[in-house]
Amino acid sequence: MKKYTKLENVGIINCDGESHYDNGAVKNVAHREYFQEALKGKRVLSDPLESAIAGETRVILAVPIYNQQKEIIGVLGGSYDIGNLNKIVFKNIYGGKGSTFIVSKDGRLITYDTAFKNKKILQAESIYSYFAGYDVLSTDKLQSLREKFTKQKKGYITLNYQNKKSYMAYYPLKINDWIMCYSIDADVAQESYTVIISLGYLLFTLFVLGLLVLLYTIFNINKKHQKNLLEYVRKDALTGIKNKETLKTEITNYLAKDKSQHTGALFMIDVDNFKMVNDLNGHVIGDEVLKAFGTLLKESFAIDDIVGRAGGDEFIVFVKEIEDEIQAQKKANEVCQKIREIYIEDFKGSISCSIGIAFYPKHGITFKTLYNLADQALYQTKNQGRNGYTCYIEK
Repeated sequence: MKKYTKLENVGIINCDGESHYDNGAVKNVAHREYFQEALKGKRVLSDPLESAIAGETRVILAVPIYNQQKEIIGVLGGSYDIGNLNKIVFKNIYGGKGSTFIVSKDGRLITYDTAFKNKKILQAESIYSYFAGYDVLSTDKLQSLREKFTKQKKGYITLNYQNKKSYMAYYPLKINDWIMCYSIDADVAQESYTVIISLGYLLFTLFVLGLLVLLYTIFNINKKHQKNLLEYVRKDALTGIKNKETLKTEITNYLAKDKSQHTGALFMIDVDNFKMVNDLNGHVIGDEVLKAFGTLLKESFAIDDIVGRAGGDEFIVFVKEIEDEIQAQKKANEVCQKIREIYIEDFKGSISCSIGIAFYPKHGITFKTLYNLADQALYQTKNQGRNGYTCYIEK
């Protein structure tokens, strides 16, 4: 992991919280919130922490470790220097005359760029207390800002301090309820615009365009770097397709918003006898089987269909629109045929899969219902000898 990422202090943590780091250090982190959340099956990006190992301020990325029975047996964690995070997220705006910082929804300062010079904000308990203490915002505007931060809304606000006006644009990062903020003096923003038609348009044009540039800049920086920060949350690390949490979220959202109720199908797919595959070939080749199967599924279904790995050797596909149940059966038969044709160098044995199918809206209109019924059909396939598919039949 250290070879291919910028993570430092990578550690394996057992269920008692004892962390064994790559540099040989051992430390108990059972009290850390990131460990407790990861132990519940969540993928975590922590708030900044003081690292006792490195003596620096870092954020922690942590993910659960599962055994073959899909039980959590520990946590894998790695720290990332907050200074490097600043370099990734922040870039100078207006020649370094603007200030950029990240706050939590309760106003706590998470991190800031090197151009940030407002020591009074740094000393304040939160930006809310700073704005209130120095009369930067009226009570009504401060309350409105709190509400927008809490609801993770984007926008901008005009700040006044000691008869000096500045603009602050803010945009939610979708990480731990963090919000990125840009602050710039009004006169600096206005220096970039020299072409004006008349004095009547001057203030309006500069004000609007200055704020649009700020928001556009924030959007583009956020879009680029949020992808890097959140990629691990959405995808399965081994196969590159969606992970279980993303599968559940996307399918649930689709079902909640779908008004057409065209026939859809939820496929539950297991690689047959995967434990035997690992025993005969080793886990490295076993991983290659899973990666090849993930690629096969992605190529076998439409781009709008939701394809992912639920964990272990279990995969899920939700086909949003399908002609009829016969078409779903043809697709299941096609997948069964293709997996038997997968070629893995040095592989011993054969590869096959078992599939269970439940139909939307015939069998259910929620992810939980379709998942349970497809799971029942899957186990019926396994009881009938595997290497095939079964459509759920109402009893």
